[in-house]
Formats: sequence, structure tokens, C-alpha cells
Amino acid sequence: MKLFSAYVLSMASSTLTSQSGTQNTAEMSAGRRWVTMNELPRVTPPAPAAAASTAAPTNAPEPTSDEALLAPRDVAQPPNPTFVFHNKLPKSGSTTMKYIADQMAIKNNFKMDYVPPCLHPPCNAKSGDMGDGIGAKEALVNHVKEARPVNDKYFLLKHQYYLNFTNYETEQPTMINVVRDPVSRFSSMYYFNRYGFASMGSQARQGVARHVWKGKEEDIDQTLDECIIKQSDECLEPIQVMVRYFCGTGDECGMKGAGQGAFGAKNDWNKVARAAELAKHNIINNYYAIGIVEQFDASLDLFEKLLPDFFTGAKAAYHSEEVMAKRSSSSTAVKHGFNNETRAYMEAGPLRYEMDLYNLIVSIFKQRLAQYGIVAEE
Repeated sequence: MKLFSAYVLSMASSTLTSQSGTQNTAEMSAGRRWVTMNELPRVTPPAPAAAASTAAPTNAPEPTSDEALLAPRDVAQPPNPTFVFHNKLPKSGSTTMKYIADQMAIKNNFKMDYVPPCLHPPCNAKSGDMGDGIGAKEALVNHVKEARPVNDKYFLLKHQYYLNFTNYETEQPTMINVVRDPVSRFSSMYYFNRYGFASMGSQARQGVARHVWKGKEEDIDQTLDECIIKQSDECLEPIQVMVRYFCGTGDECGMKGAGQGAFGAKNDWNKVARAAELAKHNIINNYYAIGIVEQFDASLDLFEKLLPDFFTGAKAAYHSEEVMAKRSSSSTAVKHGFNNETRAYMEAGPLRYEMDLYNLIVSIFKQRLAQYGIVAEE
């Protein structure tokens, strides 16, 4: 089995969610010309000073498709057949994956280790770049050494940047993940930060009293479309989630600059570009399988083909009444959606590097489906 030697990105189907909540199918051209944020047409004309202060620099490196990164390699067997690590991204189906893995652990006889973002609470799991948060290094390795059974299969699920375990004299797990269209993922997190889960978790994780909301009280009801119109830092300086998670824990994966905005440090777009290239390298060379939220059934089919000892029966578990009921409770409480203009702006501007990674993953995913004869849902 070969990983793919060509970056074939023609058109990837995506879902546009309107303000009313209806969904429309649109085509995202993966071969688009990436533009800097100050080249974009304004949704409404903001003050020139605000636009200049939040726009990405005109000399920021553009996303690239490095053919050298796409050299084929043999992955006929899982790199580690008894240790699988899903370093889950936020708002990308990871809670659903937990529900599925809970059932699969019983059916397929493996240890399911669901670890919170912070290994040893209480701590500041939101910072995550040091200690035992989402950027954990030694702390995570030590946890695995303690938690992993000697003669049993082990599935680790945690919000965590990519980590090379071999740097700590520990065998590398088989890495998997699930990603989501970056604009939809950002929208989900945007409203989740305001309103929390529909009904899951403590009261502090539900309703407007969200523990991660950093903005002004009067902006809680602001829609994503309004955020773009107002040129708010919250939308123009988003955390590059996919880039960071696939890039890893190293200093070279840090992307913040010296400038400060209303929601913290602003992005250094040159650093973002460099981190995105490292993320591509890891996606191609160090991940055994990456699924797509928008094609979740096909993703589970692929996981079962590649990792049957862990994922046999996963799709049936996903469609079970138990998992469906839990999924409903873990959805975001309030979702206003966004219009097509907002999508176009985010794709070509603040989330352009995230889109580049997503399109690469979709390309590989589609070829893997074709290789195994898996028919994706429409």
C-alpha cells in the first residue's frame, strides 16, 4: 500500500450553512489562488485603520504544495499495531469518536484511555503549550508508560499537539485523526465559546456563562457574519488549530507574534506559513489515517479497513441509539451559522492555511477510499 505521490486537488465538496440554519452544497476549489487578507473584498467597508491593523502582511508566504513531501512510502501495516493515538482536534467529531471507542473497547477487547486536555487537573489546560496540557511532552510520555497495558491493545484519545514519542525513548503510536472543514469548525467553536454544550457536562459548560469566553458581554450575541463585518480580531486573528495540532509541540510550531489584540497575541503569518509546511510533512509521513467529519461514515469504513482490531463494528456503533442520543447532548447549544460571503472571506483570508491542510487531507482521503473500494456518502 502506497501513500499518494500526487497532490490531486480538483474540487472538494463542502457544506455552507446559512443564517437560518439551512444547508447548501457549494464547491471549494482547492486549486484557488490564495490571496492576502487585504486583497479581499470587504463585506461592508470597515475603517481603513482597522483593516490595516488586522490584515495579514502582503509579503506573507503563500501556502504551497511541496511535491517532495508527497513521495510514496509503504504503510502496509499499522506502524504500531497495539497502540493507536487519536490526538483529537476540538469541534471535529472527537466526542463522537469517544462514544464509539467506548463501545469498540468492549467489542474488540482493547483499553480505551480518554484523557482530558490537562493530564493532572487542576491546571490551565487552555494554555496547553507547556506542562501537561495540549502541548504536553514528557508528561504525556510518562502517562502512557503508566497507563498502557503490557499485553493488551491501547487506544489513547486526547486533545494534543502531534508528538514524536521516539524523542523520549518510547515507541511511536499509530497516529490517526479526524478533521473538519475549517470554516465550519471555526463557526462551531465561535458559538461553543459563547453557549457551550446543549446539555452535556456541568452547568459551567452550558449557556452564556462559558468559562472560555474572552470577549465583552455585549458581543456574546454577535453572529459570525457580524464578526466579519466588524473586522473583529476574534475572526481576523483566529488560532490556527489544524496547523498547530499537526505541526506539533516544538517551538517552530508557535505562530503568535509580538502584537496584541482584543483576544490575545496576533498571528505572525510568516510563522504560520512555516508551521503549515511542517504540518503537511507530518500529515503525509506520520499519520496512518485521517478521517473527514463531512464524510464520517466513510471515515469509519476506512478506519475499519486499516485498523480492524480497533474499529470493526464502528459504523454500527455510530448509528446506535445510544451514541445518537449522546451526540445530541454534546452538540453546541446555539448555532446561528454563517453566509456564503463569510465562508469565502475566511477561506481566502484568516483560514487560508487551514484550508490548504484540509484540502491536502481530503485529497489523500479520497484516494484511500478509491483504493479500498469504499463509496463515500453524497
